[in-house]
Amino acid sequence: MQILFTTVSLPLLYFVFSPLTAVEIMFLAIGYGLLFVTELQNTALERSLDRLHPEGNEEIRDSKDIAAGSVMLSLFIFMCLVILIAQSRGMI
Repeated sequence: MQILFTTVSLPLLYFVFSPLTAVEIMFLAIGYGLLFVTELQNTALERSLDRLHPEGNEEIRDSKDIAAGSVMLSLFIFMCLVILIAQSRGMI
């Protein structure tokens, strides 16, 4: 999913906002890096908890939901960065 998101969104963002300044590229890279890292941590946590406790547990379900929430928060931060760049260019 992240590979698809990257291959579609980053070239599209570059095309829409071209030319990007070095600072804009840096912020987009940091935002995407945050998103990618939280997704990797979420996947690792889910797989390890499924392996540790395969039959399911309410506390484990809550932990997985919280980890998924961190991915959603990092996506929200990335979207805010994109909106701020668009707004600074007068697109919004």
